[in-house]
Amino acid sequence: MINFTKFYKNRFGDRCFISDMSVPVSDGGTISNVDHFCTARRGELYGKQFTGERDFSIMFAIDVSSSQMFGSTVSKIDFALKLAGKLSEIAHEVGDKAGLILFSEDVELYKPAYAHLCIPSLEMHKIGLGSDPKGVVKFLQNILKPSSIVFFVSDFLYPDRIRNDLMEALKNLSKRHDLICVQLLDRVNLSIPPIGRLRLQDSESLDCVSCNSSDGQFSRIYANIDGKWTGKLEKDAKKVGLKFVAIENGCSEELAMEKCLDKRLAYA
Repeated sequence: MINFTKFYKNRFGDRCFISDMSVPVSDGGTISNVDHFCTARRGELYGKQFTGERDFSIMFAIDVSSSQMFGSTVSKIDFALKLAGKLSEIAHEVGDKAGLILFSEDVELYKPAYAHLCIPSLEMHKIGLGSDPKGVVKFLQNILKPSSIVFFVSDFLYPDRIRNDLMEALKNLSKRHDLICVQLLDRVNLSIPPIGRLRLQDSESLDCVSCNSSDGQFSRIYANIDGKWTGKLEKDAKKVGLKFVAIENGCSEELAMEKCLDKRLAYA
């Protein structure tokens, strides 16, 4: 049995301590944390005294646009909500507070960070047609407390223009908060099984296309396009210094939580 509480503490253990008061170094103040204001004002070397620990606030921002309803085994939204529920339980055990944002074109649901987060079921919230990830990043910048932890969950299947704007917005968000981008991948996003002729529809643009999945040339083109898209996403993430974790939709909850909480598995 994996101790995810230990994983959580190791991942987010660099807490910020609260400075209650400043005392003279001769009376126990820490010289490595000199309070320059008090020192200049009183003419004696003062050091900050740290006596408490500030709890972090965790925010789960989950894409609930119509494309997230897709899933070969379970929908990406269901999987993301279950993952957020498990991680919020661990945060509650440690003493941190967790909140939730569901977004599509707009913010569909916002739950501020509480001691115990109640994850809604899929039927209880609205599913948007499209997605505006840059808008929710602006919303996060306005409502988050300093040095919060943000799990930004999506498949990141956005057009180049939207993705470029999103990367820049996430870069700015990561300067003030600990940001973990969780990319949900489905096996059908990587390759389509050879089951004959198919008619595929984009759930957001509603565009349709017909194809023959049994055609070897189609499979090669599909895999090549996916490989180029994935490589470009990784390159863009590394360029702006984002921490990305790729998780296969429908995998075990233990594996998904381990990837989210293990620093070594982030590729940036």
